[in-house]
Amino acid sequence: MSFSDDEVDRYARHLVLREIGGPGQQRLKAARVLIVGAGGLGAPAALYLAAAGVGALTLVDADTVALSNLQRQVLYATGDEGRIKVEAAAARLAALNPHVRVTPIAEYLTEANARALIAGHDLVLDGTDDFATRFAVNAASVAEGVTLVSGAIGRWTGQVGVFSVRPCYRCFVPDIPPDAETCAAVGVVGALAGVVGSMMALEAMKLLTDAGQPLTGRLLIYDALAAETRTVRIGADPECPVCGDKMSTKTAFLVVHDYGMGGVWAVIRAENAQDVSGKYPELEIVSERPGWMDDAIYADIERRLGCDIDDPPSPWLASLIEARKID
Repeated sequence: MSFSDDEVDRYARHLVLREIGGPGQQRLKAARVLIVGAGGLGAPAALYLAAAGVGALTLVDADTVALSNLQRQVLYATGDEGRIKVEAAAARLAALNPHVRVTPIAEYLTEANARALIAGHDLVLDGTDDFATRFAVNAASVAEGVTLVSGAIGRWTGQVGVFSVRPCYRCFVPDIPPDAETCAAVGVVGALAGVVGSMMALEAMKLLTDAGQPLTGRLLIYDALAAETRTVRIGADPECPVCGDKMSTKTAFLVVHDYGMGGVWAVIRAENAQDVSGKYPELEIVSERPGWMDDAIYADIERRLGCDIDDPPSPWLASLIEARKID
């Protein structure tokens, strides 16, 4: 995967970073990211991911731009009032970076359409502010084996967590809290949306480029009034209705996209390898484990899978390693 002269100039500050460089920028360009909610958190996240060179962004939101949004939703301008958010956002992101393919979907994500919307993406960012939608995004992300970056804000406090199948968001929030609040009801300081939305974009970039230590299985909590942060670990709940022991009936598959000098991988759940190959028709047969997948990456994959990976067969059929079934 090559870059034009414009892209080399545009991403110059990434290309000199040891943790990203050329291979990492290739992974960003190849990535497909879904952002659910084009509001306070989705707006800054979309701006930074588009600027970073994520190849394909899908924006899902049926809302229209209101004047009350502009205090924190920096993706929009006064002249956008009344426009469908994802359409206004797509135009702004295309102007920011014409190398990014933006797909606007003017729908609300629900239990009925969540899996169809998430399928085919490498990562999901959820910036919505209602628990019903968060639960639907989480359940579909687990079912599709797609890592979820979740963010939330209210008043002066924000949080960001990364959920890679298990533990999932429902391990953290088993049921809708009886005293659940929304920004419309309790208010939120505008700049906080920029901070937390940017954190979500940063976690997404770390996951896509395999840089540093993502917040997988952890929650970062930011208290803006006190200017303090703390991180807590989230344990897997064996009784979780989404990812608990009784729900793990499918096989976990590791899908590898090899670019020679580097690559990306994702864990998905499916009944069999044919179902996986159907979702990734571009996969090719390789004869050995890619050189860029060192023992540290292998160990990280096992950690995110929640089990050991069996020794892969040779050749890997369609770049697939079948992991041990999680019973």
